[in-house]
Amino acid sequence: MAKPNVVTKAQLIEAAKQCVVESGIENLTLRTVAAKANVSQGTIYHHFQTKERLMLDIVEDTCRASWRDLQDPADAETFIHRALRSAQSRQGHDSSFHQLFLSLVVISLHNQQMKDRIGSVMKAENEELTRILQTLYAESPVNGLSHATVAILLNALIDGLAIQSLMIEQFPREEVFQSLQVLVESFIRSDHTRMGG
Repeated sequence: MAKPNVVTKAQLIEAAKQCVVESGIENLTLRTVAAKANVSQGTIYHHFQTKERLMLDIVEDTCRASWRDLQDPADAETFIHRALRSAQSRQGHDSSFHQLFLSLVVISLHNQQMKDRIGSVMKAENEELTRILQTLYAESPVNGLSHATVAILLNALIDGLAIQSLMIEQFPREEVFQSLQVLVESFIRSDHTRMGG
């Protein structure tokens, strides 16, 4: 195996993201990422071994960055607005993030190691959203449901919209996400005592 050049894995992931944006997921290869990052193919192989692992690292990195952007919500209304805008920005008929994610989900149906990693990404998202809801609300924001259940349902709703957005070319994203904000706010009781507030 070739010794890796002096480049970080994070830099290689950024180069891979650029490749996906510029050429599409179908043209993503370890070779194209090496060319974009100006490193040897051995360097890419050293960090990722396969295209699927590279794709998974891109998805994990994108998810972590999204959650970092949503840290420390000031209040529920601001958080809901920011979270839905963030989700909407990653959706669309040509969304590279969700194309990668859904491609990995399909691959993971026949690959236990990939399934475990994708499951970990989903679980981490649910846990992070649960933590944020617990920060915003002393009690669950929806009567009769736990913070964790609300988080799972919201996450599943966003993922379902991502699938529709990918499959329906003229999907009315703006209208749907405005309506989703109204729906979420109507479910969440505004009279909850916020923790620390």
